Parts: sequence; structure tokens; C-alpha cells
Amino acid sequence: LFKRLNEHEELEPDIHTYNALLNAYTYASKIPNRVEQMRKMWAHITKVVQPNRITITSLMHGYATEAQLDPDFALDYAAEAMEIFEKACADENIELDVSAYTTVMDCWARSARGSPREPQHQVEGLLARLIEQYKLADNDEDRKRFAPTVVTYSTLFKTWSYVPTNYI
Repeated sequence: LFKRLNEHEELEPDIHTYNALLNAYTYASKIPNRVEQMRKMWAHITKVVQPNRITITSLMHGYATEAQLDPDFALDYAAEAMEIFEKACADENIELDVSAYTTVMDCWARSARGSPREPQHQVEGLLARLIEQYKLADNDEDRKRFAPTVVTYSTLFKTWSYVPTNYI
């Protein structure tokens, strides 16, 4: 579908088209080589349109799903999601929100099984950054955009629930 979408010269997909396609792709769990396909899509998207927070969140959700489906590579997927998140944070054209923070936290949480501490510390660091953004917000709209939700805190608790008791 992605390939066919780009074969028609008369069609000009915009960011909304790519976001919908990427989002659908990240939810489809039976696609062979899905991570490689997501990487190709991401490379293409960043060449033809300006990604937005929905693009970033959808892609990170795909990595979170992969982290859960393939625990042997979960830390690698979490690190890739974190790299995308960091690039988005540095891009002044992308306004991230609590959903983006929570999604990358969830990716680390899903990689936490059997891992002594790295994912837990990543999640705590992300929560601290989110709270800092909330505190720095100078208007109600921005405070709302960065206000941690019950899902944010549940993700933190889920992450720590995977730690073996001898590490706590």
C-alpha cells in the first residue's frame, strides 16, 4: 500500500495521509519485517513532509508494540524510539505532548522485563522531563499539553513492576 501510494503522480500524500498509513501499519502485527518497513517509511516521510507529533507518536507506538512482541530486541527498539523522540524534541517545528512522552515511556516499559534497571531509569527521566515542561509552560494550553495523565503514571508503575525484587 505504501509503495502504491507513491506510484501515482497525480496523488500528493500529505502528512495526514502518511500519519494514517503509519498508524495503521504500527497496529498490524502480522506484517513480515515490520520494523524494517517502519524504518523505510520513516526515512521516506522525513524526506517529503514535515513530521508532526502524531507521526512521532505513531512510530514510537510501533516500536513499543515490537518491544512487546520480540523481547530479545526490546531494548534496541526502545533505544530507537528514544532516538526518534530526542530528534523530535530538538525540532522546533514539532510540538510534542504528554502522549508522545507517555508513548516513549511505554516503549521502555515494554522492554523492562528481565532488565535490572535501565528502562526504569529511562522512564523516570522522561517523566521528570515531562514535569519540567509542565512547570515551564506559561499558559493553560501548554500546561494541559504537558500534564501527566493516569496512563503516564500507570506506565511508570508498570515499568517498575517488571524489576526483579532483588534489584529494588
